[in-house]
Amino acid sequence: MEVIVVSLYLVVFLGIWSAVASVAALLLHWFLDFKKLSPGFRPLAVLCFVLTPALIWLLSLFSTKMIVTKGDIYGNYVIDRSLIPGPAADWQYAKYTFRIFRNNELVFTEWKNDGHHKSCKMPITIIKSHPNHHLKISPNSACHHVVAESPTMYRGIWNFTYVFKSHHYGNMFFRKVRWWEFWLR
Repeated sequence: MEVIVVSLYLVVFLGIWSAVASVAALLLHWFLDFKKLSPGFRPLAVLCFVLTPALIWLLSLFSTKMIVTKGDIYGNYVIDRSLIPGPAADWQYAKYTFRIFRNNELVFTEWKNDGHHKSCKMPITIIKSHPNHHLKISPNSACHHVVAESPTMYRGIWNFTYVFKSHHYGNMFFRKVRWWEFWLR
């Protein structure tokens, strides 16, 4: 009985890793003398054994960063206005986009105020660094100051962001967009 009370205290007040230890203690206690447990605590013990692994799995699902594959990298990218909102981000969003193609080519587009655009193509390499893939721009192939250096990738739970360091604008945050977001802008 004391093991159950201590285990519940650990689960409630000390977090998930204590919950794992408490479930191990409960499991050991349950196997050693399940019949000595009071009948009121038996359903609670069974419930802890079922819910704790499910809770651990659920927490890891919502706290683990995504693994970026080569296929995740290909696509259209725009400025992420949610990270640093304001007029500068809105202006950058309207002015700069790029697309990564499956033939390892990056097409950087600078949009003009009159609706015309200027695009430049450059070769890229997609490198696998365990377990993620990331983008590397070939040296001396940059056609614009925004893409002069290889970007840094920051992963989130459901998405990732490329950060380019521009000598004129500072950090520029690009996120991958779905096809309908790109064409509806």
